[in-house]
Amino acid sequence: TFFNLDLVKVGDKVRIEQIGIDFTYTVVKIAVADKYDESVLEETGDHRITLITCTPLWTSEQRLVVTAIQDRLPSVI
Repeated sequence: TFFNLDLVKVGDKVRIEQIGIDFTYTVVKIAVADKYDESVLEETGDHRITLITCTPLWTSEQRLVVTAIQDRLPSVI
């Protein structure tokens, strides 16, 4: 579970570091989806990250979906 994902707001930054490459994204959308809704996993063709966790916390009733778009090409750190 992303324990504090419900605290994320539109405009927040998400930074992912992987093997010396820094990826930065800006949150553009926050939504709650049905737990069976697979449309949140569809290919979009752009550079985005979708973070998904159960909501409300400690249940499996629905899904909290946070979408962020990549700010720029990754930089080597």
